[in-house]
Amino acid sequence: MAVKYLYKYRALLEIKNGSDEIAQYIGGRYLSSSEACWRIFRYSMHHEFPNGTRLTIHLPNEQIVYFNENQDLTKLESKTSDTTLTAWFKINKIDPAVHDIVYPDFPRYYTWNKNKKQWMKRKKDEANTIGRVYMAHPSETKKYYLRMLLYFIPGAISFEELRTFNNIIMPTFKEACIAHNLLQNVTEWQKCLEEGAAIQTGRCLRQLFASILLFCEPTNIALLWSKFKDDLCEDVAYSIKKNNIFGNDCVSLDNIIVNTTLLEIQCLLEYHGKYLSDFTGMSIPTNVQNYYG
Repeated sequence: MAVKYLYKYRALLEIKNGSDEIAQYIGGRYLSSSEACWRIFRYSMHHEFPNGTRLTIHLPNEQIVYFNENQDLTKLESKTSDTTLTAWFKINKIDPAVHDIVYPDFPRYYTWNKNKKQWMKRKKDEANTIGRVYMAHPSETKKYYLRMLLYFIPGAISFEELRTFNNIIMPTFKEACIAHNLLQNVTEWQKCLEEGAAIQTGRCLRQLFASILLFCEPTNIALLWSKFKDDLCEDVAYSIKKNNIFGNDCVSLDNIIVNTTLLEIQCLLEYHGKYLSDFTGMSIPTNVQNYYG
C-alpha cells in the first residue's frame, strides 16, 4: 500500500502513557520511508509563496523602542529609530514614483532593511510580496482608524497628512475616516433603534444601544442619543414617577431620569471595560447620591 502523502502522514493510535506528553508524541509519531528519505537528502519540507512583510502601526511618538536594561536612560530619550511606518513617510517625501502606493502595498516595491531601519528600493520594479499591517482592535480607537486610513490614502508624508481632507486637518483619525466616507452611515443605526423602540422594553433598548456603541462604531453618537433619549429613558421615568421618590420638581426629575438611564448604560459598558466618556458625544452621568442632597 502506497502512502498518500509525501510526509506528515497520520495514523490513529492509542497511546497509554498517562499524562506524559513527550512520550505520547514520540510514541504516536509515524515516520514513513518516503519522509525518511526526503529528510536524509535534505530536501525542502515546505514552500511559502508569496513572501509577507509585517508592517508596524503606531500613533505619533508611540513606537516601540528596544533597549538594554543597563543602558543609560538619559541617552535613550534622544535615541530615535525609524519604524516601517515613519520610514514610509520619509520615502514618500523623496520619491514621487510611490505617491500612488498605499502603505500595505509598499513592500512590493521596497524591501525593509532591519539593520539600517530603512526602506531599500527593489532591483526589480515589482515583487510578489504582501504587506501585512499589524491588527488594531476597535477598542484602540485612534490606532484602529489610523490603520483604516493607511489602507486608503497613498503617499502620505506624515500623520497630519493622513488626517487631512480637502486641505483641512481633521482633529482625529476617526473624523478623517468619516470625511473620506470610510465608515457606515449613522442612518443604519437609527433604523435599528427605531425598530427596537417599537417592540422592545427600555432595558432591552439600552442593551441594544450599548451594543451599538461597543461593536458598531456609529459615526454620530450624539445624534443617536438625542433622538432616542426619551425611548431609552421611558421605563426609568415611569418607575421614578410612580414611586414619587424625588418630589414634583420637573426640571430636577428630568435630570434624575436621564442620569439614571446613563448610569444603567454605563454599567453595561463597564462589563466590557468601557465607559461613556470613551464615546464622543455622550453625556457623562453623575452619582445618583448627589440628587438626594
